Parts: sequence; C-alpha cells; structure tokens
Amino acid sequence: MLRVMTTATFALGATLGAATADTPAERGGYLVNAVMACDGCHTPRPPGAAFDMSKRFSGGPQTWDTPRYLVKGSNISPDPETGIGKWSDADFKRALSEGVRPSGVPLAPQMPFVFYKVLTPNDLDAVTAYVRSAAPVRNEVQAPVYRAASHAELIPGAEKPMSEEALRDPVKRGFYLATIAHCMECHARRPDGTQDTARRIMSIRGAEAATNSKTSGVLRRSPTSPRIPPKVLADGPTPRSSRR
Repeated sequence: MLRVMTTATFALGATLGAATADTPAERGGYLVNAVMACDGCHTPRPPGAAFDMSKRFSGGPQTWDTPRYLVKGSNISPDPETGIGKWSDADFKRALSEGVRPSGVPLAPQMPFVFYKVLTPNDLDAVTAYVRSAAPVRNEVQAPVYRAASHAELIPGAEKPMSEEALRDPVKRGFYLATIAHCMECHARRPDGTQDTARRIMSIRGAEAATNSKTSGVLRRSPTSPRIPPKVLADGPTPRSSRR
C-alpha cells in the first residue's frame, strides 16, 4: 500500500512539475527581464521617461564614449536589415557569451559577455529564444568606433557554462544569478579588501579615463562609478521564488 501511495504521489508531483515548467521562451523572459536587464542598453529610453517598449531591443540613444571605443546600444531585435534577423541562433549565442559578431569582429566590452559565459546551455537557449521572439523593429544604429584594443577580464569561477546539477546547490545558484546580473561590477572586492570595481571596469569596459558626467545623451563615468544606465526591472514576467 505504501509503495502504491508513494508511486502515485511521485507521479502526481511529476505531472504538476511538468504542468508548471517554463517553456524556453518563458525562462528566457525571466532571465532577460528580471536578471540580465537587457533593456538597459538595447531599448530606447528618452531622458526622464520610461523605456519605449514599442521599440524594444531596437537600440537606444544610450552612448558610451571611452578612450577605447564609442558605442551605442545596438539593435538586437529580429529586424533583418538593422537588427539580428539574419543571425543564426549560434551567431547570437556566440555574441552573447563570447563577444564576437558573426563577421568575426569582437564586440566592445561594454557588452558584458564575460558575465554570460557562465550561462547553462539550457539558459543560453532560453535567452536566445526569448530575444528572437521579440517584434522586429527597423532602427539603424551608428556603427561602433574602436579606438584601441580592449581586454575583457574573466570572472573567477564563471569562465565556463555552469551545469544544471551545480545549480541545485543554493550557493552556486546564487553565484550564478549574481554573475549574470553583473553584481560584481559594483560590489566585488579584492582579497586585500579594496573595492574591485575600478579594476574590473577598467578591464571590462575600457573606461578608465572617462569622467562621471552626462552630456548630450553621451554617458561618461569614472572607473569607480556604477554601471550606466542602472539596471531596472523591465515589464515582463514576475520572478517566482521557485525559479532559479
């Protein structure tokens, strides 16, 4: 009798789990909206206004002008002419986790790809599915200007994709989420106790000589200032405590 009840309970749990499981696009929506905050760089946001979600992922007026590069938030909507509509899934995943365009040209390290190297294969698929499901928006964005080579320093412990098994550990799962949310950019410290932000931003963003000011929509900052624009929770699925 106990065996029958146990089997029935397991079957019911499996059924409920399957019924409430996220689809790849739903999982991707949670990651993009609530953790990775991709709108911060890729969705237009007029000064003093909210994100223009009718032009989502079409590239924003945000501009990063540093001694190493001048870049704007790129168009990652599926528009075939001005966005990533002609990119394959593999192209997008390579850009996201390796910082390399389909042409082989590296992305400016303003794109935090070093934080995304830790993405599990399933989550990389999920983010890809969600972003590529967005509406295509035609918006020609100024091409990046590279002034000098940039060095992207890897995140210790996040140099490669994490396994699904590792995410069962609450501490590792927390590290995983904190990494893809870029928390280390502002809150990491060196072994000697000094804040690690300057070293990490200098190597990842290449903004060591920038000043902390805003001029005509161009974003500049000091090496120790927070990442601009700040991460916000864009409109999208509400995080659930049961989600990773």
